[in-house]
Amino acid sequence: MQEFNADQSAHIYRAMPGLNKSSIEKLLDCPLAYKLGLEQKDEPTPAMAFGTLVHSMILEPETVPSLYHVMQASATTKAGKAEKAQALAEGKTIVSASDYERAKAMQTRVQAHPAASWLLGLPGHSEVSMFWEMPTEDGRVRQCKARADRIAQVGGGEIIIDLKTHSGAVNPSEIERTVAKFGYHRQAAWYADGYERIAGRPCHGFYFVFVSTTAPYMVTAGKMGDEAQAIGWGDCLKAERILHECEESGKWPGYADQLIEIDIPAWAYKKAAEEMDVPEVPF
Repeated sequence: MQEFNADQSAHIYRAMPGLNKSSIEKLLDCPLAYKLGLEQKDEPTPAMAFGTLVHSMILEPETVPSLYHVMQASATTKAGKAEKAQALAEGKTIVSASDYERAKAMQTRVQAHPAASWLLGLPGHSEVSMFWEMPTEDGRVRQCKARADRIAQVGGGEIIIDLKTHSGAVNPSEIERTVAKFGYHRQAAWYADGYERIAGRPCHGFYFVFVSTTAPYMVTAGKMGDEAQAIGWGDCLKAERILHECEESGKWPGYADQLIEIDIPAWAYKKAAEEMDVPEVPF
């Protein structure tokens, strides 16, 4: 399957087969955790649910009234319970007034940010499912997928934009650490490769818009660097090879399948040395 689909719900997309960015992260971390994760349904955390709300408000604001209900009464009162029951019966997601106001403030800050508002104001489509077949070096074909927050038109081509809600600081130096920690350079490479295989032409760039989830809801936008993206692509290929080897062998390594020696990190030794002399080991 090779296609863009801008009319597919997130629920249907998640049910579709294919190697994706989150799978790549799990495979690089621990193949066994990846395999076991396939057998259980992940429930969204409160932070994930809030992030989904923010995405809807910024990327598809017209859908918010039909998807969400903002509680007016306390959920512990009789009126609140009736209000919640009615909203759930209508298929809406319940949102507290405080979360809604926080998401609204983040939306306002993104709209006020020159670079972010320009990127997200470009003509295009939001929440686009992508499906493609990736040929491997040994002649196999791997079904792959991704879901782009937005694919926008600019300069005679198209770019991919990803919106990130972030609980930490969004200054450039912190963002670099965040990208490395969460593998966002791998995401950029994965999506760009998928776009090119489906569209038959290169993507003109992968852009991030970071918005902090804490006041004053600072925003930073930027383009993923080519060198970092190239390193990310190498990691994606490594993850696919790990998956193939596990599928072929039937063996899915855990973090450590044999006994290991437990130690403490280097910084802990340094801290101990600074505070006092390291005592002689009594055995």
